[in-house]
Amino acid sequence: MTNYAKLGEYTALKQQAMDAAGKRFAILHNLAAELHRLREQYETPIDLSHVNRELACAEEADKEMRAAVKQANEAAPLCGQPEITLNWLMKDYAGLKWR
Repeated sequence: MTNYAKLGEYTALKQQAMDAAGKRFAILHNLAAELHRLREQYETPIDLSHVNRELACAEEADKEMRAAVKQANEAAPLCGQPEITLNWLMKDYAGLKWR
């Protein structure tokens, strides 16, 4: 018998994990692109405070992603759903190249 309350919880946590994974990827992707541009722009000073803020945002997204995965995986067996893996979350980003 399906526990519909746990299914709703699982679904919401799975979406939260997916959103956080996307945010994490976007932050790191954009930061990498910005650093790539900076290596050619000698006139532009490097703003480490900006880099550190972006890394802190990526870290928060990473923590949110991992917490949501953990909670979703606790609910998964109670509602008959598969556990979520970090590899599964990042599958949409695997083929993208960082330029």
